[in-house]
Amino acid sequence: METALLDGWKEERAELRAEVSRLQNELAESHAERLELESRAQALTDRLSQSLDPSLCVPLRPDRDLRRKMREGREREARQALLIHKLQNKVVEYRDRCQGLEYQVKTGERELLKRERRIRDEHSDSLESALIRLEEEQQRWVGHIVSDNCVKQTQKL
Repeated sequence: METALLDGWKEERAELRAEVSRLQNELAESHAERLELESRAQALTDRLSQSLDPSLCVPLRPDRDLRRKMREGREREARQALLIHKLQNKVVEYRDRCQGLEYQVKTGERELLKRERRIRDEHSDSLESALIRLEEEQQRWVGHIVSDNCVKQTQKL
């Protein structure tokens, strides 16, 4: 009963962790997408302001390159953060899986030990009962031999 309940809780825990992992992945992906969209919106805003005011075109060139590089850097960081997050989730998933397998191995070992003990006890009981039967049979034979000797003695007389 306890083992089944414990197994059920472990299954539910694994399912909940998988769901949390999936939601964290979605959150990280949406965060990366948001950063990318923000940088694109900023680039479009810059281009729009330059097209509306041509006098800003020349001086903003270095600033635009800097913004582009910063945007690309943020996008790289967001992708790296997403990859790190996915790797962390995989590590947690594998750790949980290993713990589950270790639990199964320990449970299997306990069951084997119980069976071995039960078989040994049954074997011991059966050997003990065979020994008792053998001793009883031996006592009967001794009784027969004694009575046989008595009969022979009385016949000789």
